Amino acid sequence: MAERQHQGISSRTQECDPNNEDGQEIVMRYMEKHEIFQLFLQITETLLSEQPDDPLKNILEQVQELINKREIAEKHHQN
Repeated sequence: MAERQHQGISSRTQECDPNNEDGQEIVMRYMEKHEIFQLFLQITETLLSEQPDDPLKNILEQVQELINKREIAEKHHQN
């Protein structure tokens, strides 16, 4: 079973290989769809402006806050 999971991961990794043109397209569409560039930019800007003593903890807190906001928005959207 673990071998099958590993093969699936390996296959997916090859599909998304940024070293080939098709993989680059898949990666770019995914990053645009989920606004990954904006997410990293926002996190980086906050880190640079706040310069926390524990940057990893700050990143975690930022991500958790975004998750909480998304969950609240989803609940309001359902009602």
